[in-house]
Amino acid sequence: LISDKGIHNVLLFITCLYNFKVTYCGLIYEVIRRLLDRMLGIDVELLLLLLENCGWRLRDDDPAALKDIIRLTQKKVKQKNSNGKDEVTGGINTHNKNKNKNNQPTARIRVLLDKIIDLKNNKRRRAAAEGRDLRSQPLRSWLLSKQTLKSSSSANKHS
Repeated sequence: LISDKGIHNVLLFITCLYNFKVTYCGLIYEVIRRLLDRMLGIDVELLLLLLENCGWRLRDDDPAALKDIIRLTQKKVKQKNSNGKDEVTGGINTHNKNKNKNNQPTARIRVLLDKIIDLKNNKRRRAAAEGRDLRSQPLRSWLLSKQTLKSSSSANKHS
């Protein structure tokens, strides 16, 4: 088994691959669907991590798929909070750490829902988005220079 930090790192790696256009949005949407299937504490953390790192890009690349994910997320949260039942087993969920005594979503799930609603309504948190872009700009520039160098050298070979 991979440790919690290992899972976080693998997911960050996948989101970086997506952000640098090495992979496509279908992979990210499939990861989101798999995480929503269980909706345990670690899954909510990973969903937050994923949406923080590539949520806006997902919205730009495939808004229809994001709309489906938003509906699925809201449906899963409602199911998790209704009657203390676990949707997967149909029984009482004794291992669910994402719900309090009043069948209200915990702070972590509320943050996830807020983030999803922000994506849905296109409410970008400017400071966070700009900061993230500034941090990755040197790597983006380096990758772009490698791509142009590679394409110019392959063009010279064909001449």
